[in-house]
Amino acid sequence: MLLWLVIAYLAVSVGIGLYAATKVHNAKDYITAGRNLPMALVLAMVFATWFGAETVLGISATFLEEGFRGLISDPLGASICLVVFGLVFARPLYRMNLMTLGDYFRIRYNRQTELLLSICIIVSYLGWVSAQITALGLTFNVLSNDLISTHQGMLIGAGVVLIYTLFGGMWSVALTTFVQMIVIVIGLLLVANNAAEQAGGVASVIAKASAEGKFDFLPTFDPIDMLGWIAALLTMALGSIPQQDVFQRVNASKNETVAVWGTTLGGVAYFFFAAVPLFLAYTANIIDPAMVKKFLADDSQMILPTLILNHMPFVMQVVFFGALISNHEHCLRYLTCAFGDIHRKRIERLCASNDRSSVLMGNPNDGFSVHDCRDLLCHCNRLQYSHHGRERLSHHSCRSLRSARGRVVLEKSQ
Repeated sequence: MLLWLVIAYLAVSVGIGLYAATKVHNAKDYITAGRNLPMALVLAMVFATWFGAETVLGISATFLEEGFRGLISDPLGASICLVVFGLVFARPLYRMNLMTLGDYFRIRYNRQTELLLSICIIVSYLGWVSAQITALGLTFNVLSNDLISTHQGMLIGAGVVLIYTLFGGMWSVALTTFVQMIVIVIGLLLVANNAAEQAGGVASVIAKASAEGKFDFLPTFDPIDMLGWIAALLTMALGSIPQQDVFQRVNASKNETVAVWGTTLGGVAYFFFAAVPLFLAYTANIIDPAMVKKFLADDSQMILPTLILNHMPFVMQVVFFGALISNHEHCLRYLTCAFGDIHRKRIERLCASNDRSSVLMGNPNDGFSVHDCRDLLCHCNRLQYSHHGRERLSHHSCRSLRSARGRVVLEKSQ
């Protein structure tokens, strides 16, 4: 029964995503949602950037094993990354009117740099995406009582993601994420309240965790420990800034104010709400210490699902697992967008679907190539952006546009 309710929830998510696909008319709609997203949707998407199944199952298990000291990179470093991106980088990047983060590296440097860094971005996502999909597969495995294996659950989850993400792009991500964030926030708060009652109250849980040193987060004076602590913090706080996921949220905003404050407030919300899974994990240590000890030695990610199945009423089980699977959809989108940027297929679609002009291609030997199209688009971005925020047309850009290989004909649409 529980599994079928979760499947029904997934079906609703697919329906929302496919409805959002009706708003997609060109490449700009697909990648940036037409830059029309309001504050509520942007804040929800930024909050959802790293808050997924891995956050609920992964960092909560780390908290039981290592305390706050094991969570320096996530959620602390991740939250700092979002806040810094919002306050420092969101406004200038938004003004550049780019499609993907790779476009910035092309405009600022060259095509080779864009290609190299896009590959680095893709590689850097593999571990994180793997963690999200693995946690999702584990969820299906638990819900089906081993009827569905973890690997089969991973394939099911990935398939659901691909169905509507490939059709609806950023619009699908935005609408489904907004609904799912409501489910996650309400669901986890209800479950945490029920767990707190069983564990003797919120104050009792916090006091016991503090007595065990779980809230100690600063490193010792040992040089190796300090170096590891700083590295863990800065790797996430600064190393995740040049990434496609955060940039997409900023770039889809309807104006600069939404881009800046949606990202900043989303980072703050992520830091504080990430404490809810940590609280849940420690209540498990009080409610069923034997179970926690068993899974700490075997598979610590099973602690929360087992707690919910064995000690929560059916309604709370539906709420928890519905929240758990709610926020995995966005993780594959970043890889597909960065991968597509390398192959430049979207540029062909963009040129073909532009509602202001069309690019006529003649003979391949004297026509307008995809690379030339990309050059033209990047020069157009230069014309739209300056460090002073004013539009300008440089003589260098005019000469560059005229020197494009082949014959270029722009016709205004009728």
